Amino acid sequence: MGINLPGVKVFRAGLFCAIEIIEEITNPSGILLQADSKGRSFRIYLRMKITPIATSLQRKNATQSLRTISYFVIIAIIGVVAAILGPSIPGLADNTGVSIGLLGTLFTVRSIGGMSGSLLSGRLYDRISGHQVLATTLVGLALSIAIVPLIGQLWILLIFVFLWGLGESFLDVGVNTHLIWTYRERSAPYLNGLHFFFGIGALIAPLTYVQSIQTTGDFRLAYWALAIVMIPVAIWMLSFTGPAPQRDERVDNGKSQTSAVLLICLIFFLYVGAEVSFGGWIYTYALNSQLADITRAGYLNS
Repeated sequence: MGINLPGVKVFRAGLFCAIEIIEEITNPSGILLQADSKGRSFRIYLRMKITPIATSLQRKNATQSLRTISYFVIIAIIGVVAAILGPSIPGLADNTGVSIGLLGTLFTVRSIGGMSGSLLSGRLYDRISGHQVLATTLVGLALSIAIVPLIGQLWILLIFVFLWGLGESFLDVGVNTHLIWTYRERSAPYLNGLHFFFGIGALIAPLTYVQSIQTTGDFRLAYWALAIVMIPVAIWMLSFTGPAPQRDERVDNGKSQTSAVLLICLIFFLYVGAEVSFGGWIYTYALNSQLADITRAGYLNS
């Protein structure tokens, strides 16, 4: 003899509802495991209500994955852009007719462009569609990269390298910010992945440069190949929307965080300075000191 207490009926109805919700979210296109004459109409109604929710969740996850892949591709491009200038110093010195020591100013000018872009880009991403900014920056950076190996005067080269640093920082700030906006409090592992792909780009850059020298006897091919890769990525960024900006409304006097922020800034100042100095000059040093030929110097730089 069955139990027909009202409380038991409510519990059974709630249990069936929970089972259906789990089933529809995990497999919205699946077939119901059970249905009876008493609950059929309820389950059909439930499926009509839950399926759009499950489909929306799947679309959201697909969009997040697409964004993540695009940001990883862009950060890999930044890695290539950041690492290709160092091996190019001897070739750019031949183009401009100045000493290698004087071309060291390129690193300073690029860093100034990077700092300027970091200060400006944050406000821009708050006000304009982030993917439009990323796409526009990719096109502008591609043009700068393509023109740099053709320049024969130092002062013009300094202008384009400044724009190079400006675009590089716009992309760097953009992909880091958009990844955080996409995953919010779950962004930590994705940020680790982002910097992993930066390392892949930095690894590829000197090898690409060496292959360009060995294939054509000129380093321009490496620059032009990089510029060409940026264009379809820019077009791809316009094919889907970016995440909504995340604004924190909490009030914080900032006193408790000042020391930590200053310490982080100091660490980055020392780390990036060492990274740029070593990565920028190790290729030229190995060649001029006759420690390696072009191929081995490229491998050393990677």
